[in-house]
This record gives sequence, C-alpha cells and structure tokens, in this order.
Amino acid sequence: MTSKSIDAVEMTDAERVEVKSGYFATLELSNSMWRMSQRRLARERTEQLEREQREWQQKQAEAAANAQKYAVEPEPTQAAEAVTEPVAKAQTEPAMRLILEVEVTVEQRNNLIAYLKANNIHGVLKRS
Repeated sequence: MTSKSIDAVEMTDAERVEVKSGYFATLELSNSMWRMSQRRLARERTEQLEREQREWQQKQAEAAANAQKYAVEPEPTQAAEAVTEPVAKAQTEPAMRLILEVEVTVEQRNNLIAYLKANNIHGVLKRS
C-alpha cells in the first residue's frame, strides 16, 4: 500500500527511488517525503543561485566589452604630455599613500599596472 502511495505522488524517478529507500530503511513515510522535499528545495535554490551568478558574470563581461569598445585612445602628442607631466609633478610633490579596492578583469588589471608604471607610480599589489 505505501509503495503505491509513493508512486502516486508527482516526483522524478530519482526522487521516487530516494523516498522509497528512505521509507524502507526507516518505515516512516512522512519523514522520507519531508527529506525529499527539503532536498528538492535546496536543489531548486542552488539552481536559482547558479542562474543568477551566470547572469551577473554575463553582465560583467558585457560591461567590460562596452567599456573597452567606448574607450578613447588619446592622440600621441597628448599621451606624451600625459606621461611626462605626472612624472615631473611626482618628483616635486610630497608622496601620498592611497589604498584602492577595485574589481577588475585580468586585462583591466594589466592595463592599470601598465599605466601606473608609465607614470612612475610604484607600490604593492595585493589580491583580496
């Protein structure tokens, strides 16, 4: 009778096997059904979180692509002035210590490091 009750409930084949094995091990149908429903809820929540994470990663990739797409390269003469002017100021102005925490891609990190080196800005890079 109980096996027929389990078969009558709407669930996947894997869940049905799980409930039957739990029932036959404990002979408590309600506990077996409750455990199966809790695992189902946990599985659905995990799937939802994974979907949200994929969407977030896709948005981050799109934002990075858009930022790169719309980035304006300075003209060569402006670039030369931009590099020499901060270096000259850095030598005459007192040094300051700045702590920045940013979220970047590997490519953005490499571009940031190249910019800092080009402007004679030195320090320590720490990952969090």
